[in-house]
Amino acid sequence: MRGAAPPSRAIVPGLVAGLLGLTLAVYLQTGSHDFVRFDDPSYLTENPHVLAGWTLDGAKWAFTTGHMANWHPLTWLSHMLDVELFGMDAGRHHLAGAALHGLNTVLLFLVLHAATGSRWRSGLVAALFSAHPLHVESVAWAAERKDLLCALFWLLSTGAYIAWSRTRRRSWYVAAAAFLALALLAKPMAVTAPLTFLLLDYWPLRRLAPPAGIGETAQCLPLRTLLAEKAPFFLLSAASSLATVVAQRGGGAVRDFEPYPLGVRLANAALSYAGYLRKTALPFDLSVYYPHPWDVRGSLPWPAVAWSTLLLAVVTTAAIRYARRFPPLFAGWAWYVLTLTPVIGIVQVGDQAMADRYTYVPLVGVFIILAWGGEGLFRKWEKVPRAIPAAAAAAVVVAAAILAHGQAGYWKDSPTLFRRALAVTTGNWVIHYNLGCGLQAQGNHAEAVAHFRETLKVRPTEPSALNNLGFSLSRLGDPSGAVAAYRRAVEVKPDYVEARTNLGNALLRQGSTKEAIAQFRQALAVRPGDGIARLALATALAQAGPEPEAETEFLELLRREPENADAHNDLGVLLARQKRENEALRHFREAFRIAPEHPDAAGNLRKMLDILNARGEKP
Repeated sequence: MRGAAPPSRAIVPGLVAGLLGLTLAVYLQTGSHDFVRFDDPSYLTENPHVLAGWTLDGAKWAFTTGHMANWHPLTWLSHMLDVELFGMDAGRHHLAGAALHGLNTVLLFLVLHAATGSRWRSGLVAALFSAHPLHVESVAWAAERKDLLCALFWLLSTGAYIAWSRTRRRSWYVAAAAFLALALLAKPMAVTAPLTFLLLDYWPLRRLAPPAGIGETAQCLPLRTLLAEKAPFFLLSAASSLATVVAQRGGGAVRDFEPYPLGVRLANAALSYAGYLRKTALPFDLSVYYPHPWDVRGSLPWPAVAWSTLLLAVVTTAAIRYARRFPPLFAGWAWYVLTLTPVIGIVQVGDQAMADRYTYVPLVGVFIILAWGGEGLFRKWEKVPRAIPAAAAAAVVVAAAILAHGQAGYWKDSPTLFRRALAVTTGNWVIHYNLGCGLQAQGNHAEAVAHFRETLKVRPTEPSALNNLGFSLSRLGDPSGAVAAYRRAVEVKPDYVEARTNLGNALLRQGSTKEAIAQFRQALAVRPGDGIARLALATALAQAGPEPEAETEFLELLRREPENADAHNDLGVLLARQKRENEALRHFREAFRIAPEHPDAAGNLRKMLDILNARGEKP
């Protein structure tokens, strides 16, 4: 019948289909995207354990490594499975991430619907979750698979907890704990999950007894009882927190208080809480990396800190004051604040001020406030037709999706992503450095130098930027500038083996052989197994030092690296110079066997064969 409402039983499947279509509309484009030169190499493209695919050795490594300063074995296994299924087809890796985001979107809707009984408000929350531009980073960045997996199992754990709270069946409780364990194995940000369960007890499950018994129901329990029943969940979170601290400290990711004093961290936390809210309302000028204002300015924007602190105080006060009259406000705000706490920067991990990916789960709380608060607001205006709030909600979702689609487009490759970040931020030394590295790899050393210099304007003693600056300057024919950059790098970081080796090579080209050899020896004193430094030392000694010592270094290198074609070739040259042709021939043959494309091995082998044949000797 014309104008008739759709049957009630068709609404939920229709909403699920709509949410999946919305996700597809935003993220289908990522199927043609490339990996980016920012964490993707360490997670995927240059990680030998992941590149090997699904193997037993890889699984053992996943559960024992603290690589990338984190312990998240499930994430490593997920990347390995992708490689096993898709090889290194970046587009299919990205589409797998988009599929996970679509699944998370549907799960969020179903969990909220089960908890509240509200289809349309739950659908609005899920639609905003699917299409908000702040979530693009978690979906379009292959290295952020951990966000998607963590949220997936967090939502499954939440759904199981809701089922247990209503049925009291032990199997649901066990499922909730198992899914939480998997969420923590994907990313430790789920440590706050037990607190979110407690928030659900308050609203919408109404299991938490309010103060003075106001609004109390038969299902209400004292706070201590609710905390006690969540003890296993808190134990899982504690274990994950311990593993994370060990991994992050072992990986050098946790900053001490020297670069960022506690007062600076607290102030930046206030800025970040308020900043995420601003970006939720006005999701423009998003960046893959936000430089810390303490790095860029040497100070913080204290007026902004004051306003941010005031905003947090006002909203928190309102949430507490109206907690009984409007529970979704308190529950949503507490969700936002609590789930952001592990990544808000009080424990500073890395150098960023904030990151869009940190909002993937926390913004659920803000979306709950918007959905339930907006509906409550329109309900007060009795004369407003029901079509108006529905149209307003649809307009917000469509606008978010359009912006998210545009933001996802910036993730198509590294240059596009990095140039966008530089266009919307200032003093972004990390992005200048990464863009410089990409340009350097392409052979565009002139532009690379410009970006390394921009990096050093903010971080004058960044050793990796100094080392790369020196490398590009040497390629541009500025040996003096290269030597100066390398010297500064090893002054800042005396155990920087790569910079010392590069300095030695630059000095060697300038004719300062003695000092070059000294630099190579210092590099090897730090890392005796470094093949590049030992090869450089052996080559320098062969050119100017005692030849027996050079031969000793070549042989030591080949003992450590028997398949080093350069070492075989250069040792062959040294032996040929000493008229030890048969020994030289053996090493030239080895060099050619190992690397037939070697620039010198084939020619040296041919020359040596000609010499021996001319003498009538059988090679």
